Amino acid sequence: MPICHIVTLSFTADLPAEVMPQLEQRLTEFVDGRAGIVSYTCGIDLGLHESNADFAIAASFDSMTALEAYTSHPRHQAIIAEFARPYLVTRSAAQFEL
Repeated sequence: MPICHIVTLSFTADLPAEVMPQLEQRLTEFVDGRAGIVSYTCGIDLGLHESNADFAIAASFDSMTALEAYTSHPRHQAIIAEFARPYLVTRSAAQFEL
């Protein structure tokens, strides 16, 4: 069963300007050609509403197994540890069947 995985991240006000573009680039490079990923997009919020999160990920996986392989992969964990976790204020996520 296909799974949709949505994540939003909000960061501290002192987040260095280069962090979110680097996070976007590293995540995009990581998923390129990875088995089980049907679609993947991530990016920096446009700032249209003050209450929005700063960054979002929207991904579709062909199975729960593929989603679990993505989230638990050491490279994914390293990207999050380097570019998100040090500045993270809030993380919100949801997964649902497609």
